[in-house]
Amino acid sequence: MRILLVYPSHVDDAGAVIKYRKASLPPLALAVLDCLTPPEHEVLVVNDLVEDVPVDEDWDLVGITAMSTQADRAYQIGDLFRARGVPVVMGG
Repeated sequence: MRILLVYPSHVDDAGAVIKYRKASLPPLALAVLDCLTPPEHEVLVVNDLVEDVPVDEDWDLVGITAMSTQADRAYQIGDLFRARGVPVVMGG
């Protein structure tokens, strides 16, 4: 199973994604989930603040963790994958 775990960025008032040159505090929750996932599964953790989400690749499951300020971007990402029939789980 190919699993994508995403920490979303934010969007500005026009809905454009805000990117940074570096993240000051990388999220640890997704790294923990990656380590707890059995080794027979492929896991990729993406920090949307500083890198692009690989929406064109084939994934069996997408997990997104977000705080309220990231909700709009998290929904954008989730919509992209659900439109392709990929199950998406979200929490935060």
